[in-house]
Amino acid sequence: GLGDSVFLSLGEGDGDFSLVHDGTDNHIACAQTLNILTGNSGVALSLGHTTSEVTVNDNLTVTGDLAVNGDTTTFSSANANDPLVVIKNTTNDANGPILKFVKDKGAAGAANDVNGLIQFFGDDANQDNIKFAEIKSQVKVHTNGQEGGKLSIFVTEHDGTTTTPGLIIEDGDADGELD
Repeated sequence: GLGDSVFLSLGEGDGDFSLVHDGTDNHIACAQTLNILTGNSGVALSLGHTTSEVTVNDNLTVTGDLAVNGDTTTFSSANANDPLVVIKNTTNDANGPILKFVKDKGAAGAANDVNGLIQFFGDDANQDNIKFAEIKSQVKVHTNGQEGGKLSIFVTEHDGTTTTPGLIIEDGDADGELD
């Protein structure tokens, strides 16, 4: 069974369309573009079940905004020099794209809050995955009107377990000054 009901509507010239169960899987095949729409504007379309996965076996193009609400998003490739993440701006102006890390804890900020991290992991000779470097952005001064930041570049040193700041750029004690 296909559930309680199946509604299929084809207009003249829509092309070949089939809904097939091959004993293992259900398949929808269409000779032309297949549009899956909800009956009313603003009504969400759900794919999958709350406990199942949805697999896209070809390219996926999203023409609207994309919100990913999961805890972990992984890009994986077995090819050399991949995966490659490209953030591309095609507007004919002087501005470029933005990679934006936002920490919005829903409460007042405090000194040493971490705004974002970029971590670099790799294998050692034992194939243990080790954090070899890290870039960290923090709040140094959280006072309204006197905000100051701190950017640290850490490198794992000698024992493979501790990252040590090798370069720290932070707010100084005067406007326009960095330490």
